[in-house]
Amino acid sequence: MEIGEHAGRYTSCYSSMTDTPVHGSKPRAGPPRYRHGGGRCTFAPMNESTIRGHFAEDVERMFALVTDPEFLRRRAEALGEKDVGVAIDRSGPQLKIQITREVEQNLPSFMKKIFSGRQRLIDRQVWSQKGDAHVSDWTVQLGDGKRIQLSGRLTLAPGAAGGCDYIEAFSASASIPLVGGRVEKYVLGQTEESIRKQLEFTRKELGG
Repeated sequence: MEIGEHAGRYTSCYSSMTDTPVHGSKPRAGPPRYRHGGGRCTFAPMNESTIRGHFAEDVERMFALVTDPEFLRRRAEALGEKDVGVAIDRSGPQLKIQITREVEQNLPSFMKKIFSGRQRLIDRQVWSQKGDAHVSDWTVQLGDGKRIQLSGRLTLAPGAAGGCDYIEAFSASASIPLVGGRVEKYVLGQTEESIRKQLEFTRKELGG
């Protein structure tokens, strides 16, 4: 996986014919979060991003695909992830999915002080239906799950001219002295890259 590090507060765009992320640093909703360092407290913004795509297939077809355990396993393995496990719980009113996987990365020096290059990640998704749309609220556990929080929402909604709009919004926050902001931007960048690759794989899977 390519390593990329974001600058400070910024605006940038990645564009192709169909997938367009728009991202930047935004203040955390609710009470402000403070980071202690150098004898003072500083406000720590939460990094957020949104990636948008569109598919010709309808919402129900896309929902069936992205909740298919075999598809999820193939997609993870195509991204180079190892020891992938997918568990699905359809017993309650909400569909729940858990994906475990091993990921190996060549980390930048400031990340090596916090994590090893090989980590076991746990994705937890909770799907619900909101009108004509299907929505997944998800989290990814990185490391012990205490110092870094990564969460998001994937929305599959009918497009204005048909097909399915694929909208994934996500945020990263880190409670780590001195380097928390750099860690947030790094995690956000890696997540953006992973989601773009997931979209590319999905298009190939659908023959597009």
